[in-house]
Amino acid sequence: VMGIDLQFGPAYAKAQLGAGQRLPTSGTVFISVKDNDKSGVLPVAAQFNAIGFKIMATQGTARLLTAKNIPNEIVKKVSMGRPHVVDAIKNGEVQLVINTGSGETPRQDGYMIRRAAIKFGIPYATTLAGASAICRGIAALKECRYQVQALQDYHR
Repeated sequence: VMGIDLQFGPAYAKAQLGAGQRLPTSGTVFISVKDNDKSGVLPVAAQFNAIGFKIMATQGTARLLTAKNIPNEIVKKVSMGRPHVVDAIKNGEVQLVINTGSGETPRQDGYMIRRAAIKFGIPYATTLAGASAICRGIAALKECRYQVQALQDYHR
């Protein structure tokens, strides 16, 4: 599915809508990233906070966000016992998932998180680039910065 616009955010939002993926414009985003992605997730988390999303994060990610004054709520990893992030997804407490991970336990947790996201129709990103794209698309939706035009109108 193609989304076209003069700016990336609206184009991404259109592509997602065309593919049948409804991006949430409010609610809670779950964020859990591997150590190598910790510093890179800060701008994305700050942007989600700026556009009105609550942030739910696992302990390591939450510690970093708190140190940078980005409000968040801690949730357990699946491997840490219940209630955990998959429970939060099942209970409708999470509208978007950002999860990068590596290693055996994070891979198993990530599988369960992605499976729950798919089952409940929740968009998710497994890379920081994907998370940034989703955030830019949602910001465009919230600001109504998109319009429908004929393809020819873009190439006059």
